[in-house]
Amino acid sequence: MNNESINLYTKTNFSLILFIQFEIENKNFIMLTFIKKIFTWWNRDTFGTRIKTILFGKLKGTDHLGNKYYESKNGKRWVIYAAEIDASKIPVEWYSWIHFTHNKIENNHELKKYDWQKPHQENLTGTDSAYYPNKNKDAIQKKYKSWKNKT
Repeated sequence: MNNESINLYTKTNFSLILFIQFEIENKNFIMLTFIKKIFTWWNRDTFGTRIKTILFGKLKGTDHLGNKYYESKNGKRWVIYAAEIDASKIPVEWYSWIHFTHNKIENNHELKKYDWQKPHQENLTGTDSAYYPNKNKDAIQKKYKSWKNKT
């Protein structure tokens, strides 16, 4: 091993190499995120929705999940979800607003929560956290007896 190869991995050069590697990975992540914004609708909002929101949307509020609610001048309403798009992630405070249901809480999205009320939860159907009455994952029992021909 010669002196040049040892000098290549000194502390200053090594940190420069790590910095360059980090910058390349960061640019790849940004490019991938940009491509996902253009072509996918299931990851928050698309590029078109982002432009519509910037040009025509007026922020009406946010909920405790981080979802942002917008309205245009002509009355159209939409949601930019904080995470994965799922309509069951709209809490009851905003459900009536987004569906143009007029009631006494439409303008007041901070409802008084009682001790007995559970926090809003998304639809967990099809997940491991879904509710199954009498759930016993370990035991699978038949509810009938198989017929056997006795000949």
